[in-house]
Amino acid sequence: MSGLTAGWKILYRHEGLRVLVMMDLIESWVGTIWIGAVTLTFVKEALHEGEAWWGYINGGYYLGTIVGGLIVLRLSRRMQGKLTMSMLLGASLFGVLTLLYGFVSNSMLALLLVLLMGLAYQIRDLAQESMIQNSSDEHTLLKVAAARSTLVQLISMLSIAVIGIVTDVIGVRLVYIISGCVLLVSSVYGFVQLQLRK
Repeated sequence: MSGLTAGWKILYRHEGLRVLVMMDLIESWVGTIWIGAVTLTFVKEALHEGEAWWGYINGGYYLGTIVGGLIVLRLSRRMQGKLTMSMLLGASLFGVLTLLYGFVSNSMLALLLVLLMGLAYQIRDLAQESMIQNSSDEHTLLKVAAARSTLVQLISMLSIAVIGIVTDVIGVRLVYIISGCVLLVSSVYGFVQLQLRK
């Protein structure tokens, strides 16, 4: 328990890590829109497709993450000195694509958007992981990782409990649109805190 509280103290005191974790928590809260039940509802109600397209949408996203990983691997040297901008670009692009996804009715366009989302998320995620590792030494990295993981899992658990109810109340399309806007707010917050205040 002391190791976990030590990790939280580090996150609180280290401004850069605090911003990254805050962005993580915001993104985890809206990230549950990609759980199976919500995605399937979107496929049926917004795209007017059957269960097969639920599989295509999921597969398209994961294909995008694989392509994104290969791109990051190829550009890793160039990105090394531009981790913050790479992370913010990936996060912003993911927010814009999620927002656009909420408006689409064409299945092929939706598939293209989730493919690009997987790519954008991978760029954001790998850059962010590198930033966190660079901000911690070998003695604090495990404590920081444990504290961050606990907070993210807690937010995700609460979000899963709420997202189904919210989807029923306001409709699945609006859930994706609002989530895209929240992701963009997270990107702006990160840009202000990590770039403008440097």
